[in-house]
Amino acid sequence: MDNLRQYLSLDEFAGMIGINTGKAAKEVKGVGVKEGNSGKGGKPGHLTFLIGAARSGKSTIAQKWVSERTNRIVVSCDKIRLALYGIRYASTADIFVEAIEDVTVRLYLEQGYDILIDETNTTDRRIKKCFGWDIGADYHIVEVPLEVLKHRCYATKQDDMLKVVERHTNNIKELSERWGDNIHANIERLRHQVRMDPPIKRIAV
Repeated sequence: MDNLRQYLSLDEFAGMIGINTGKAAKEVKGVGVKEGNSGKGGKPGHLTFLIGAARSGKSTIAQKWVSERTNRIVVSCDKIRLALYGIRYASTADIFVEAIEDVTVRLYLEQGYDILIDETNTTDRRIKKCFGWDIGADYHIVEVPLEVLKHRCYATKQDDMLKVVERHTNNIKELSERWGDNIHANIERLRHQVRMDPPIKRIAV
């Protein structure tokens, strides 16, 4: 054990789990880490999350976002899953994948890094999870017509994604119509629910 380094660089840790660090700084607290090296001089980071169906172009938006400024990180369960298992989707692995996502997001936010969640986030559970990480989180809705999404599935020979994009599209429609035809007001209701009943933050012992 003596020959192991005390610290992992941010790039090394992120690379292990498929996280896009862009221009972020070089050390991260929590994986054997140095004190006082947060991305914003001790201030917590800020969370932004995307809401959109698969094949809607979210990852393209994420790549642009992470390249625009330092101390930005993109977290994607798809990338974590690929890094761990070499496959795009495995339902049996999702509990483990989301656990890694949760620890990673909390860790980097505490260190002052701004994070973009590159996920579909079309369900109440996922949206409330994002607000649980950062109650002041921003979100961006990526709306693409279902027929365009299906065309992209066919073009990339991913017919298995057809039912997935249809489900995501229906989720967004349901989110828009649940309490009136205003998706932003409905998302703010979910934020309010989290504010009134915040998730328990587990402390490692």
